[in-house]
Amino acid sequence: MSGVDSEAYSLIDALNATQNPPTQATIKVVSMVATNDRLLVCESQGSGSKLVKKDQYTMTVQGSGEAYVQVSGAIADDAPSTGVVRVVVDYGTATESEDIYTYTSIDRSGADDKFMISGVTSQAYNADDRAYNPWLDKNADASGEGEVTVKFDANKYIVTIVRYKGYIPFDVAGQLIEAGITITAIRTADGIYQP
Repeated sequence: MSGVDSEAYSLIDALNATQNPPTQATIKVVSMVATNDRLLVCESQGSGSKLVKKDQYTMTVQGSGEAYVQVSGAIADDAPSTGVVRVVVDYGTATESEDIYTYTSIDRSGADDKFMISGVTSQAYNADDRAYNPWLDKNADASGEGEVTVKFDANKYIVTIVRYKGYIPFDVAGQLIEAGITITAIRTADGIYQP
């Protein structure tokens, strides 16, 4: 079923309640340096902000060597089914650092949701640590693009960051809306870059 058609129907369940499919929105970044540009699209700290919202989730207490990253409460409905979760250790302090994990699924079965990761966690975490879940956190594809379709639950302010050595860094604030968003990256060679 095409993306447009998948949202164009309603069903009546056994309790005679109307069930509508979730609305989906696509985030797409184009005009990047194919396979080389590094792309990050995250929720931002607010309207017009180019600062990543690194405190999207509060971590629970968990040991090192776990096959998951567990956050306090629920993971957002618009989280991609697979992707990257970044844990911000010692959030807001001079020793702040980030651990980056690839996750293969989301476990929503308990009171606190889990990103099920490839491998295991490199250290223990606690409630002083935070986590965030980029919609896109990868290299541009062979066409110089990056794209993800997510469940749309509300308008959100976003920041798009594109980096590659030899090019002037690109970052822009925007807003994810129900119709989705396409960002055209401006890639300009850095005239003072010395390899």
